[in-house]
Amino acid sequence: MENLADLSDIEDFDRQNFDIKELDDGGVLGVVTAETSGDAASLARRMSVLAQLRADAFAALVVDGVTPAGLGRGIRATVNVTVPVPVLTLLGRGDEPGHLEGCGPIDPETARELAAGAPSFTRILVHPETGVMLSVGRHQYRVPKDLRRLLVIRDETCRFAGCNRPAARAEMDHSHEWREDGITRYDNLASLCAPDHRLKTQTNWTVTQSPGGELH
Repeated sequence: MENLADLSDIEDFDRQNFDIKELDDGGVLGVVTAETSGDAASLARRMSVLAQLRADAFAALVVDGVTPAGLGRGIRATVNVTVPVPVLTLLGRGDEPGHLEGCGPIDPETARELAAGAPSFTRILVHPETGVMLSVGRHQYRVPKDLRRLLVIRDETCRFAGCNRPAARAEMDHSHEWREDGITRYDNLASLCAPDHRLKTQTNWTVTQSPGGELH
């Protein structure tokens, strides 16, 4: 990749800008926009050079994971996409839809196509009638990694009323408090963002979780 610091012809890349911001749902949006004014003053063009360099660097990182020369090794992103699919649907013996995390239901055929190219699977045992995720059999205060993953898939967001922070960034709260003989298992845990977790723990707020995972 050409070192961005060596670029000197402003006119060659005086065409775009870059901005990045955090979305309300916790995601991050990077926006590259085209230069809209063809007769901007020379000073304005020079002041926009840094933003344009950022845009070029951002595009290079996204596409190639490569940094300019002299900055060390390249950056590689790891993306995990979770698609829960009923096993009978995978086997072609059922027509229940899959579920694309953060999006919603997907048709059985699309679910099977995605599963065919999946590098790995996580087995999730669910109740045959209610569909409730069952315990993975580890009972301790700290939530095991695999159980946390099940809860993130189930909850998707913070469970506190009106909060939509991603469950992936949340803390796992014992609905029936651990210090009061609460158990660390799927039907006694819920995703709460840090502020809401503190609110529940440090106040008189009480929560009861039904077998279907609903909080009351």
